[in-house]
Amino acid sequence: MLEIVTFTGVDSTTELAKLTDISKRYPIAEFGILVGTRTSRADGGIFPALDLVERFRDHCAANGIRSSLHLCGEWSRSALGRSDVLPYLQVLELAKGFGRLQINLHGDFFGSEWIEPRKASVLAFVEDVRCDQVILQHRLAWSEIPVTHEKVEYLFDRSGGRGETAFHLWPEPPAGSGERFGYAGGIGPAHIHLACNFIRQYPDHRLWIDMEGRIRRLGWLDLDAVEEVLDIATRSL
Repeated sequence: MLEIVTFTGVDSTTELAKLTDISKRYPIAEFGILVGTRTSRADGGIFPALDLVERFRDHCAANGIRSSLHLCGEWSRSALGRSDVLPYLQVLELAKGFGRLQINLHGDFFGSEWIEPRKASVLAFVEDVRCDQVILQHRLAWSEIPVTHEKVEYLFDRSGGRGETAFHLWPEPPAGSGERFGYAGGIGPAHIHLACNFIRQYPDHRLWIDMEGRIRRLGWLDLDAVEEVLDIATRSL
């Protein structure tokens, strides 16, 4: 059962009023926004200015829109207690009002290593942060998840946000689990039917999908592509 379709990468060209309209017509839609090492008060494209992140968060909360904050780079490191640059409390403050928060564990230009989560650090953050769920990326079998907590969800994403198609590598959700599991990698208008084919095999499982690169046009979030994905998904499932 598909519970959430996440579209990551709200930016300065995204019309918030249109997000409200899409959300009303497709309640399963969730919109994510990225913050990372390059995030500042200036617009950075896929990393918009902090005031836009805050406006987006508040708009979604006021209008009942599913929203998620996606931490990258220094923001992820700060959440996991590994940053001497970005204050931990700044991450917690920005997260207030978002429905879900995702810690992206792949590196960036400023630190290319994969950020391996320490259980104690993750659990401390999960307890401190004021949002419903914390999402961790995962690349292995579901039996090898590093942390179990009622607020922690996992997104299977071998591509690390690069949009690589690998539907044949998606592991089946654990049998008998009431938890929700996510899948990402190469999903967009051209491939949403492949994701739907996978989801139809598991009608008794709680699933969600996430996409980013293939719903952008010329580097910006394409709401026409978003609506196309939602239309195909809702008609197929």
